[in-house]
Amino acid sequence: MTAPRSFHAPLVAPLRALLTALLIALTACTNPSPTVTAVTVTPSSATMLSGSTQSVSSDVSGTLEFDRTINWTASAGTLLNTQGKVNTFTAPVVQTATVVTLTAVSASNPAVSGTATITVNQVPPIPSTITAVTVSAASSTLDAAATTALSATVTGTGAFGNGVNWSIVSGGGTLSATTGASVTFTAPSLNASSVTVIRATSVQDSSKSADVSLNVGAVAPSPTVTGVTVTASRVALRESDSTTLTAAVTGTGNFNAGVTWSLEPGAVGTLSSATGNTVTYQAPTSSTGRIVRVTATSVQNVSVKRTILVSVNPRQSSIAVGRGHSLALKSDGTLLSWGLNNAGQLGDSTNMSRSTPGAVSSASSIVAISAGYYHSLALKSDGTLLSWGNNSGGQLGDGTATARLTPGAVLNASNIVAVAASEYYSLALKSDGTLLSWGSNGTGELGDGTTTDRLTPGAVLNASNIVA
Repeated sequence: MTAPRSFHAPLVAPLRALLTALLIALTACTNPSPTVTAVTVTPSSATMLSGSTQSVSSDVSGTLEFDRTINWTASAGTLLNTQGKVNTFTAPVVQTATVVTLTAVSASNPAVSGTATITVNQVPPIPSTITAVTVSAASSTLDAAATTALSATVTGTGAFGNGVNWSIVSGGGTLSATTGASVTFTAPSLNASSVTVIRATSVQDSSKSADVSLNVGAVAPSPTVTGVTVTASRVALRESDSTTLTAAVTGTGNFNAGVTWSLEPGAVGTLSSATGNTVTYQAPTSSTGRIVRVTATSVQNVSVKRTILVSVNPRQSSIAVGRGHSLALKSDGTLLSWGLNNAGQLGDSTNMSRSTPGAVSSASSIVAISAGYYHSLALKSDGTLLSWGNNSGGQLGDGTATARLTPGAVLNASNIVAVAASEYYSLALKSDGTLLSWGSNGTGELGDGTTTDRLTPGAVLNASNIVA
């Protein structure tokens, strides 16, 4: 029996491909392709107002199972979506009537599309009215040359304009702009305070405006210290006494009025503090007699200072010898005198000489003494002077040339810290380091530039910073 003949393998693949191609061709003849035939666009309304919105829809027709996807475009305005059967259209903002074309294009067949036209009309204008303008300032009080922000607000009805014009009604200064809701004001540089009034006026209605007043301060002068003065409750002390020193600083601007205190190197006594405008100087418990220099120096300007002199006089008995009379200072501040008394130099209300010590009338609180030829001087603890005795040259300084038998005040003598009595004239050192002189002046001994006697104390010329 003979076996059946088999197909050769090389012939199978070509035959299979041929059969597949015949099947595809046959299917194409019996089943045509899907086709889009038309696209229509339907707006909700053919007219609309500027800036308004409306819904628009599309419809796609075709054959078989066609693709209904479309793409949207608009000649003006905006569409909410780029695809979809239903869309939302927002009209453009226009000043005159405008026709807008909406187009829907088939996504599967861009050759097929539909259009619709919409007329967009201007929104009818609403009558506008400006009702008020208000102005505010970041700061209504400012220093000279300083700046502040200004803001204006316009209120009204309808579609009103909110612009303003700025102007300076009175006073000085400058504005960063003449228009705009906000501007910056720069104050003038002045030496005196002033007021500037600024106005914001509605651009739309010039009858509506508002003002704001700004208080401008004067230019603050640079702080400058011009001087320091020092006063003392007492300038002539005895051992263990104290005095209160007060400093006052003068100047311009907002200067620092503080001072620092110091004693000259080697000075006796102590200060209660190195700072503060009032301090206490305490004299030592024992002293052979000293003039102490106390200085108050400005904190702001150390080159500005003031020195005051304070005398510390020993409590132990002091003596002074004239030409023919003697004085002794007791520890309780009273005086004894003895010797020649032809001109009343003993101060006991007589002109009778005395061979033993006796009390000097009305002399108390004495801290220092001095004896001239025929007159006597005594320094009181309050810085004043007493004098008595011969006065032929005016050496008593009481305004006369008449001898005096009891102590009396030397005129115009205050803040005295030390005294000296010469033959027919007298000297006194003040707490500020200056000198006074009075009495006989035949050879210029008073140092006042003349040779004329003087009956009351006057300044010794060119004498400053004197300590003894």
